[in-house]
Amino acid sequence: MVRIYSLLVVVLLLVGNLLAQNAQEIVAKADAVVNAPKDQKATMKMVLIDKNGNKKERKAEFLQKGNEKRIMRFIAPADQKALFYRCLGRG
Repeated sequence: MVRIYSLLVVVLLLVGNLLAQNAQEIVAKADAVVNAPKDQKATMKMVLIDKNGNKKERKAEFLQKGNEKRIMRFIAPADQKALFYRCLGRG
């Protein structure tokens, strides 16, 4: 009975190693899923906490058009509305 369990454990370990993926494969698959839609829009909330525990909240909107054009613009608070980040291309 012990031999059967030992054999089963060895077989499971070997199969697990064969099916294991490296980190680059996992990231590539995740990137393919996240970037699958050609156009995306998302609203995000960011909470910044300094070393004294003071909190500042920011709200941002993320827009993507195709695979090449991305922009993130802050929508709150009012003094941050003029800030945005633009990314062109995949590099």
